[in-house]
Amino acid sequence: MPRIEKSQTDSATTASRTMERYSASDIKKLGWKAVSTRVHEYGPVLITNHNRPDAVVMDSDHYHALVASAERNDPLQKLREQFARRLEQLESTRAASDFRRAISASPEELAHAANRAKED
Repeated sequence: MPRIEKSQTDSATTASRTMERYSASDIKKLGWKAVSTRVHEYGPVLITNHNRPDAVVMDSDHYHALVASAERNDPLQKLREQFARRLEQLESTRAASDFRRAISASPEELAHAANRAKED
């Protein structure tokens, strides 16, 4: 399979620089079977169009492993869980009664609650 020299473009990521790289024209000449064989033997293949990264071909096991890893390591998941817990607390009947009690409290009651909270 013809090999493409390292792309001159800055848009390639570090990971894509380490992959086998082939032009779209080379892929057309060689056919899908050759690309598939290469992917299964050596890993993901970067396909370029006009010497710019265009697509990555990888086997389905590699793809599913990437998706599973992304789902396990989702940085927003912890925030989603915290938000859901906080929303659940706010939607509880106690939160509603606490809110009603707070907005109807006298200035003295609010001052007393604020001082008590400072001590805690």
